[in-house]
Amino acid sequence: LEAPAAVTLIEREDIQASGATTIPELLATVPGMDVMQLTAGQADVSARGFNRRLSNKLLVLVDGRSVYLDSVGTTLWATLPVTMDEIERIEVIRGPGSAIYGADAFAGVVNIITRDAVDDLELNFNVTQPFEEGGEQYSASAAWGFELGDNADFTLSAEYLSLIHI
Repeated sequence: LEAPAAVTLIEREDIQASGATTIPELLATVPGMDVMQLTAGQADVSARGFNRRLSNKLLVLVDGRSVYLDSVGTTLWATLPVTMDEIERIEVIRGPGSAIYGADAFAGVVNIITRDAVDDLELNFNVTQPFEEGGEQYSASAAWGFELGDNADFTLSAEYLSLIHI
């Protein structure tokens, strides 16, 4: 990939090898990205040092559509309608090259590209290591893709996450 901007591509193989259970956890591995874990279920992500509570300077897209919530003025990562297993790749643009996307992309752009619906037929169950302070995290996800004729397909997915803090 040749681009006049700071671009990072995270491919499906990299996502699986990373062991990350959330998108912010995965984005923390990208140079120049700032991830601030506010609570067990809430993270704020930004680029170029602009991170703060309810950060609003990073444009987040899922398949090219904005997932920015106007009511709170940010992207709530825990509510994104995509599981880690559905992601084909993530494109991250940092710096002024992201300005072509508009005012919401001041610090950068994160574009999450999902897999084709007909590729999704999985059931996953993961149990992670205990937290340093004590406790455990359990998660389960399922995705099922359907093809409706030649021009339509869709994916039905669900995810369960349980954080037990001792």
